[in-house]
Amino acid sequence: MKTKKIVIALIASIFTVGTVLANEPVMAPKEVSSSVSELIQEKLYYPEFAIEDKFQGDLVVEVQITEDGNFDVIAANSVNKDLKIYASNTIENIDTESFRKHAGQRVILKINYDLRLY
Repeated sequence: MKTKKIVIALIASIFTVGTVLANEPVMAPKEVSSSVSELIQEKLYYPEFAIEDKFQGDLVVEVQITEDGNFDVIAANSVNKDLKIYASNTIENIDTESFRKHAGQRVILKINYDLRLY
């Protein structure tokens, strides 16, 4: 009886671990990540409100490539709330189909906003 309970517990734990690992996001390969990063950085300008407020800092964004090749912002992090909103809206409105074959893959990128570089 004890053996049967142990076997059932073992099978349940294997199933649980397998399910958790299967739901892990797939990070894009380096070449895809670089291409996505370049495209997004071309589209994200230093927003006027950030220049007027003399905001400088980093923005970290995680995007997932959708089935139609566009981007969903999974997470955006910056000390400036308006910059997070601006970046999320801009990225999600980039119209491209070139990444369609990479659907489901994720990319994390860091964008530096520095007034000295502007």
